[in-house]
Amino acid sequence: MVDLVGVLLEQRRIAVDTEFHRERTYHPKVALLQVAWSDGLALVDPLAVDLRAFAPVLASDVLFVMHAAGQDLEVFDRACGTGPRHLFDTQLAAGFVGLSTPSLSSLCERELGIRLPKGDRLSDWLARPLSGSQLEYAAADVAHLLGPRDPHSAWERIKELKRLRGDAFARGRALAAWRERTADQLDLPVRTVLPDLALVAIAQGDPGDEEALRAVRGVDGRHLRNGAAAKILSALRGAGDLPAIEGMNTAAVPAVNELSAEEVAWFAEATHTFLVAEVGGVGDGPDGAPAPAGFLFGLEGPGIDYASANYRWFCERYERFLYVDRIVVDPPAQGLGVGRSLYEAFAVRADGQSHLCAEVNVRPRNDRSLAFHEAFGFRAVGEQETGSEGKRVRMFALEL
Repeated sequence: MVDLVGVLLEQRRIAVDTEFHRERTYHPKVALLQVAWSDGLALVDPLAVDLRAFAPVLASDVLFVMHAAGQDLEVFDRACGTGPRHLFDTQLAAGFVGLSTPSLSSLCERELGIRLPKGDRLSDWLARPLSGSQLEYAAADVAHLLGPRDPHSAWERIKELKRLRGDAFARGRALAAWRERTADQLDLPVRTVLPDLALVAIAQGDPGDEEALRAVRGVDGRHLRNGAAAKILSALRGAGDLPAIEGMNTAAVPAVNELSAEEVAWFAEATHTFLVAEVGGVGDGPDGAPAPAGFLFGLEGPGIDYASANYRWFCERYERFLYVDRIVVDPPAQGLGVGRSLYEAFAVRADGQSHLCAEVNVRPRNDRSLAFHEAFGFRAVGEQETGSEGKRVRMFALEL
């Protein structure tokens, strides 16, 4: 219990529930404590351990995420002598957005598409040992309360990474996002994809090729199989390019929307495709290496949780497509085919998508981009007003 409390005190938020009986008593008799956090879940037996050891977590700054917590608060008050200092109740929150007071099961099915195992109202939670179905039901009560994992916040779960600064931190953050997405795709524990020790060491060392990557402490062959080495090196290069990408994007406003450094990092980590073009002799850095000459942020559609009116426009009209959120070419590299190369590199990633989609400003008018898309073979498929500043965009689609 001491080890668990130590882990929980390092979290920003945790999902919590209890099982209890009060049919034959005035006060609830707690029978089980369920806790889930960013990369773990625990079922605590209060018949075997003293729940007063959980009190420091309740009194801490950790946010408790619970569903219909009213009676659970009574349980904590009696078993631990206090309640959570910070609480978010998903049932109350659902009511504020017009969903009445849904059960956890109906909320998970509606919002996440997940069906929780059905519980038995007559289940005896004080019996020991608990059955497999009881354990499954109890774990499900907290397993989804924190929602789907967000790759661009994966770095927050790596304690050693939080100590890095500057470029090393940017590289670590990019690696953590890549690892999270890869673990999700392969259905593997994140530390099987790449251990924390190796991730932090790579971020600090910034290896430039696969040979240097293999020499990093904590990295071995199994972490670099199936193209993983190239993807790790690509994530490192992308992280190093972020300051230049931010500057390039800012210089292109109002042809594209302005992005902060944090938003650029989010796009680099969260988008399906992040491409950076380099042209020798154009914007070379002080070490002689080519500086970024252009970039492209691309998404698959539909299905990405991205609050863009233009992306939603295409989602409503195409079943499967690739979407260019933005493409920017540095002025010294314009006219050298950089934009075409970025589009072609993105299009070859199509895997069953029917169209490549993008929008271009017509107010304020972006004549260069309009001419480029028409010359590339895009077809205008609509227009819409966006934002509150009179901006209007033309929607383009290219059949793949």
